[in-house]
Amino acid sequence: MRFADELAQAAVLVKDKLFFSVLKRADSLKVSSIARKSICFSIDNELIYEPFFADFGPLNLGLTYRFCEKTSALLKEGERLGQNVYFCCGAHPHQVANAAVLAGLYQVMILGRSADEAMRPLERFKPFVPFRDASCGVSTFHLTVEDCLKGMQRARDAGIISFTNNTFDVQEYLYYEQVEHGDLNWILPGKFVAFSGPSSRRTEFHGYRTLIPEDYIDYYKHKGVTGVVRLNKKSYDRRRFTESGLHHYDLYFPDGSCPPDSILRQFLEIAESEPGALAVHCKAGLGRTGVLICSYLMKHYGFTAEEVVGYIRICRPGSVIGPQQHYLQEMQARMFREGELFRQRQVGRRPHSVSGWRLPLPAPTSRRRAAAAPGRTACTSRTSLRSTGGRRP
Repeated sequence: MRFADELAQAAVLVKDKLFFSVLKRADSLKVSSIARKSICFSIDNELIYEPFFADFGPLNLGLTYRFCEKTSALLKEGERLGQNVYFCCGAHPHQVANAAVLAGLYQVMILGRSADEAMRPLERFKPFVPFRDASCGVSTFHLTVEDCLKGMQRARDAGIISFTNNTFDVQEYLYYEQVEHGDLNWILPGKFVAFSGPSSRRTEFHGYRTLIPEDYIDYYKHKGVTGVVRLNKKSYDRRRFTESGLHHYDLYFPDGSCPPDSILRQFLEIAESEPGALAVHCKAGLGRTGVLICSYLMKHYGFTAEEVVGYIRICRPGSVIGPQQHYLQEMQARMFREGELFRQRQVGRRPHSVSGWRLPLPAPTSRRRAAAAPGRTACTSRTSLRSTGGRRP
């Protein structure tokens, strides 16, 4: 029996150059006449999302950058050989959704298109299965492919992140996102770095050594961090940061919950007055950390709730869980109003801004941090590594 050539139905990302195809059959490329005269590639078994529980994507910022770099290199090779390039993925809904985000982000981050423009060639593959949070419960907040693209476009347009001006260091990203190297990610370069809460002493945990405050101090000082915000119960003496010259702020609220109004106000005031960057952590550096940083981004950069969740999940997978997702939706209008008032008061003053990332080319693929969402320790055996700051010996 003869089958239709699936590549003939591919979406056009760049006319006569780059295409995207979802392959329903395992032998599609073997039997395709188009494939024989084209460059075809897939990342389904190469760039892997490591879940906390039932979450499956989107792929993190480092892997997204690696995909963009690989695609650009193959386009150059295709131009040299006079061949088209086909980005292909399997038909599993998770593979399709993750591949669609990558195909869209190549257009947004490399070609400079808007999220809406990037979605147009992908429409034929809808509906995409929505992404979910890293908690164990039923998913009640559906993060879409479009949300992820719009979040990254917002960050790009605000000057927060760029893949084209040599300011994003993927090697640094992939190194420090690993549990044993700090489990930290910059969310707003020059302003916020999120990390897993350090321990008071070094202990062995599932083959890892926990990190302590002293492990972070040199890096933070080098990166312009002037303050640390702790959102969880005290697990170390704050003087271990303050005696090194860093400010330290305690803003506790319960794991997995939404911040009380008093905590939100204090956090925003600290962030708006701190002279340098803030290193923010809770137990795992995901839920409480993520929801407060997202609130700031909505206030000062105009992210919608959906955009900011899409953006932070790409920067630091697993961020913002359960009710915190809906809290951001409820707080969106208020953050927009407060941001406008803040900017009105700043007229004639020094602009409220952050610096960009300064960084080079990709390093070997790193393993994702091993843990689960905060407060959900029954979900998976990988749960506690992040919350204990686990480190390999």
